Amino acid sequence: MISEKNIASETVYCPTTTTIKKGVRLEAQVTKENAINYKLYIAVFTVNILAFAAGNAHAWPSSAMLSLKSKDTERNPLGAPITSSEESWIVSFMHLGSAVATIFAGYISDRRGRRTTLLIFVIPWLLSHICLIFATTVSEFLLWRFIMGVGIGSIHAIIPIYVGEVSEIRIRGFLGNFLQILYTLGLLFVYTIAPFISLVGLSIILTIPLGLCLIIFRSLVPESPHYYVNQRNLEAAEMSLSKLRTTRDQNTLFKELSDIEEIFEESRNMQSMKQILRSKSFRKGITISMGLMFFQQFSGVHVFISYLESIFALTDGAISSSTSSSIVILVRLGSVLVGTCLVDIWGRKVLLIISSTFCGSSLATIGLFFWMKNNGVDMSIWWWLPVFSSLIYMIGFSFGLGPLPWTLLGELFSNSTKALASSISTFTAFFLSFVVTITFRSLEHSLGLHGAFWFFAVQTVIGLIFIVFYVPETKGKSFQEVQRMLER
Repeated sequence: MISEKNIASETVYCPTTTTIKKGVRLEAQVTKENAINYKLYIAVFTVNILAFAAGNAHAWPSSAMLSLKSKDTERNPLGAPITSSEESWIVSFMHLGSAVATIFAGYISDRRGRRTTLLIFVIPWLLSHICLIFATTVSEFLLWRFIMGVGIGSIHAIIPIYVGEVSEIRIRGFLGNFLQILYTLGLLFVYTIAPFISLVGLSIILTIPLGLCLIIFRSLVPESPHYYVNQRNLEAAEMSLSKLRTTRDQNTLFKELSDIEEIFEESRNMQSMKQILRSKSFRKGITISMGLMFFQQFSGVHVFISYLESIFALTDGAISSSTSSSIVILVRLGSVLVGTCLVDIWGRKVLLIISSTFCGSSLATIGLFFWMKNNGVDMSIWWWLPVFSSLIYMIGFSFGLGPLPWTLLGELFSNSTKALASSISTFTAFFLSFVVTITFRSLEHSLGLHGAFWFFAVQTVIGLIFIVFYVPETKGKSFQEVQRMLER
């Protein structure tokens, strides 16, 4: 274990401080104590370019389905309109691929590193976009959407862990929301450009973020110090941490590294699966994480994202469905940015409660609109109500139910259980998103569109009760404090 007794320091004239510890030379640039840690922000932003690409992929069906259902052979690469069943499978198959990826993404990241694992998954993800350009059959669309989903599942399993490990405690929640910010920008990008380009053109453009990541990742994204400590490579861990911190006090770096090593020393005493499952902190943490993922997906968010233009087309609104969709996603982006500023001020639990309230009431209102419309009530002057309710839904979802289950995934678990917990929770999220998207059309046919939205509203209300009575507040707490809280 790292100890201050073992630290022998010599200070060289600024701007460089050189420290010798355990035979390891650590050099770090000295900056003002309160300077913004640009290297940390750049690393977190760069890794979340993959979240931007994930947003692209999730928004793709909203406009692509209109092309694939078209009888215009110049617009539809399949040459004939797809059926309702084929539509459901093309939309949902990506989520199934994401669920599969989460089973082994965490395991690989523990052995190959967070950064290396992300790069491994980016390659087939990029190839799937390239192959989608030339797809001319439903089977090809299913295959490449599945492989695309594998890449997306991996980033949701790994990025929250990486960001949670490299972040400073005081801004951990803020940086954790970068995933949702870049993801939402990815959605907005596709909703904005899709009406003006062909399906093939869209697929070509969506290869750019992934190609960029392959070029810049290794130079801008340091490996997690936690990974190196777990590999007992203290020299690499120290150098990695120095790239992620701007502090003139080398003892501060050593204290943080010592805390990381202490966590791993404790976790190494509890390695068997049986011991992990018996741990109260793990059982409580995984229940919270899986519960939040369940209610996140059953709030119907992927129905909104995948079928937004189709739903708005049914309102007979005064503005086009594509314009309405772009407005909703733009508002979502603003809400994510506001939530990012509030998460370390108001806390996770308060935002989750407000978020669930917004989402549940909005879903109920949209259901009421379509129920009245289906029962012969003239709703032409109320065409704006579903659009407005969708705005409220996206506002609520984007500062709570959207980002915070992923933020908490990086905060609730010790290093020995993090990969397992990440795999379980992200598998739950993506498998449920697959279930929701593939059954939505069937749910609509059996309950009506209004009944489908009321179903999601009820699930969100149940989620609100779960949050109030079971989800703890982790704002400003260290990993050790969170673990002690879960053991109570």
